Amino acid sequence: MAISSVGTKMLQGGSGNTSAVKGKIKSISVDGASATAIDVTSISSTFKEYVTGMLDGGTITVTCFAEDGATNVPPLVVAGDSIVETYRILFGLSGEQGFKVQFEGYLTSTTLGATVDEAVTLEYKFRVSGVFTITDTH
Repeated sequence: MAISSVGTKMLQGGSGNTSAVKGKIKSISVDGASATAIDVTSISSTFKEYVTGMLDGGTITVTCFAEDGATNVPPLVVAGDSIVETYRILFGLSGEQGFKVQFEGYLTSTTLGATVDEAVTLEYKFRVSGVFTITDTH
């Protein structure tokens, strides 16, 4: 059965001290998680041969609708602010079918956008530091 995105939220901080990412989430994208390939082809090989190298957690992009009030607009990212923190994305409604993605990462950019006849949006881009985990419950 498919899981609805209704109720999806993103939290910042460990399990004891969490806060929601500011804005109402419009979309979340986990991009570029990959492993490097190391070429181990030898002269005697008849085909290319590879082994898995380092894993790269990629990036996570979260687009939100801005909410009323200046305190709901995130700070701009400043060089040197790359503090690695714990983030959790809870997909689906709590207590129902869904899953959790947890990762350590840092905010690499924040974009504030406005277009005629559309809601103001915020876009957060996070760089995953290490690997992210996926569990089947909140």
